[in-house]
Amino acid sequence: MYNTVKKPWFIAISGVMGAGKTTLSRGLAQILNWSYAPENITATLYLKDFFTNRKRWAFETQTAFLVHKALQVQGILQQNHNLILDRSLFEDLEIFAKYFYDQGDIDERSYKTYNAIAAHFLDAIPTPDIIIYCDCPIEIIKDRIPKRDKAYQDLYPPNHVDKIYDLYEKWRNNYQQSALYRLDTFSVDSRRQDILEIIAKDVIDILEKQRNTSQVYQYNLFDVSSENLRRDAHFLTQIFTPNEFTDQPRGPLAIPPRQVKITKYPSAYIAAPFTDRTVPIESEQNLLLENELEHGLLRKGSYRKELLDITKALEQMGIYSILPHRDVNEWGKRKLSPNKVIELCTEYVETTDIFIGILGMSHGSHYEFGIARGLRKPAIIINCEEIQQSFIASGIFEIQNTVLLLRCEKMSQIPTLLLDDRTRGFMRQHIPIR
Repeated sequence: MYNTVKKPWFIAISGVMGAGKTTLSRGLAQILNWSYAPENITATLYLKDFFTNRKRWAFETQTAFLVHKALQVQGILQQNHNLILDRSLFEDLEIFAKYFYDQGDIDERSYKTYNAIAAHFLDAIPTPDIIIYCDCPIEIIKDRIPKRDKAYQDLYPPNHVDKIYDLYEKWRNNYQQSALYRLDTFSVDSRRQDILEIIAKDVIDILEKQRNTSQVYQYNLFDVSSENLRRDAHFLTQIFTPNEFTDQPRGPLAIPPRQVKITKYPSAYIAAPFTDRTVPIESEQNLLLENELEHGLLRKGSYRKELLDITKALEQMGIYSILPHRDVNEWGKRKLSPNKVIELCTEYVETTDIFIGILGMSHGSHYEFGIARGLRKPAIIINCEEIQQSFIASGIFEIQNTVLLLRCEKMSQIPTLLLDDRTRGFMRQHIPIR
């Protein structure tokens, strides 16, 4: 199934809820420019019902998390994309399913069925090359959890977090399916881009060593007893045998140069016409500025306000926006070469989680949509009658769970479209929203 010329690299980020998995996994994926598989949104829709009636929903909920995650991982790896996974399949099986079985919420017959399903997927999907365990004190985790915007957390049963934490400790101490690394996510702030870049470099170094040796070591990525982050690996406990790894050729390992900052999660890239809405930049003498760029200036007015209203609608749903008109060109005030604009916009499309496009006749918006589709980003395309469409834009069609088409007469109607139930339902399949 994965007999490709070069097998993709696969890293899983593990740890208790609130330990920093999502922050680390998404940040690493952005720094490395790898695919990112987040917590499955479809499966999370079970959680409110589940914690209200665990015996009724436990088996179905755990199966949903396992199956959706396994299919997501299979799909990405089969396309030969390097992958960062938020929580491994091993944790679904050996921690969460086991916990609810031990609590009596999953009966013996159902638990055996779950294990059979899990065994099938674990056999069909490659084991992660490495797992990075986010290690954080239980007291800090308990302090972080109420601050997260996840309504079902209020429904946790008594001692739920403590028991899950204990199972994680046992699992971590016994895991031997692949190389395991520990990151102290209390002492090391992986929200910081400079720290993420150091972690990414360590990951590349680790994988290079793994590719070039028959022995793989477990060690901490950081010596947290020191005030300075270590750039070298610190050996911990165990050596694994060569038969843990394939002789199949592997892809190149490198950290691509990046100029944009890590975007908040979740985030949307908004593509819309720019150049044909601008006016020439003029000096005080009403002459064109020397070296004036082709883009021109997007002055304050109805179009600029309508773009900002789109960002406000997304903000209501907890979605951070990248609007290149503002964030790259500064409304035309920033002098940039065409090459630099392409470079920055491409990086922003790569690092955001969902694409929203009003393509019109804009070559740039068409290019950005192409990048988003090539990266398998979920996309919302808006056909607005007051903006003339290209021939290509008029031919875009909906793709289930991947591309959503919206139509309106005026730009001012777009925020309402984004906030309606149909659009929210599409977004919830891919990102958490309010």
